[in-house]
Amino acid sequence: MLIQSALAALLVCVLSGVTAARNIIWKTERGLCENEIQGSPRKARVYSAFGTELMKQGKAGEAKLMFQRAIELDPNEGDALNNIATLSLDENKFDEAMAYALRAMAARDDGKALNTLGEIFFKRNEFDKAVAYYGRAIARGGQPLRYYNMALALERLGRNDEACAYWKRYIQEGFWLEDLDDVKAHLAELRCR
Repeated sequence: MLIQSALAALLVCVLSGVTAARNIIWKTERGLCENEIQGSPRKARVYSAFGTELMKQGKAGEAKLMFQRAIELDPNEGDALNNIATLSLDENKFDEAMAYALRAMAARDDGKALNTLGEIFFKRNEFDKAVAYYGRAIARGGQPLRYYNMALALERLGRNDEACAYWKRYIQEGFWLEDLDDVKAHLAELRCR
C-alpha cells in the first residue's frame, strides 16, 4: 500500500510538471504554434495558422515562409495562398498577388480570395472590377471588411448612395469595430440618409 501511495504521489508530481511545462509553451500564440509544428510537421494547416499569427504580429517575412511551407505540403491550402496574395499586395507585387489569389480561389471559393482580388483591383485603381469582386465576396458571406471595401470602391466611382448602404451595413455588422465613430462621421459627411 505504501508503494502504491508513493507511486501515485510520484505520478501526480510528474503530471504537474508536464502541465506546468505545457502552460509555459501555451502562454503565447507563437509558442503554441511552434509546439503544434513540432507535433505535426507534415500538416499544412499548422504552418498556415502559424503564418497567420506571424502576419498579425507584423512579421511579414517570417509569415511568408510559413505560408510557403504550407503550400509545399498542400498546394491547395487556401488560407496560405490567400495570405501570400495579401502580403504580395502589400509589397505592390500585383502580378504575384493576382496569381496567388486566383490559386486560392480555385482551392477554396469561400469569398476570402474574391475579397483579395477586389483589393488588388482597388489598389490598381480599377474600381469597377473591385466592385464586381467585392460583390461576389459578399454573396459568399457578408463580413464587415467586405462591406467596408465595397463602400470605398463605390465612393471612388462616385456612387455615394450605394456606398452609404454598404457603410450602414458595415456599421450594422461591425458594431464592435474600433473605427465605428470615424465611419459614422464619414456617413454624415456623405450626407447618407
